[in-house]
Amino acid sequence: IKKIVEAYGTSEGVGTYINEDEIPGMCGNLNLRAMRQGEVVKYDYDSERITRDDKGLAVICKPGE
Repeated sequence: IKKIVEAYGTSEGVGTYINEDEIPGMCGNLNLRAMRQGEVVKYDYDSERITRDDKGLAVICKPGE
């Protein structure tokens, strides 16, 4: 086997995460064929809610968060 690629998909068809770069521990990439598949947002486990800014918009995670 020359290459193994991890792929994560959803039954609802809203996006996929593919580790094409073969980075150990990476769950995938949100870009597929130059198209953004979505965003990862911050979540407060204590309140069980998505973290929102002062405008009420979900706060997008930065790389590494």
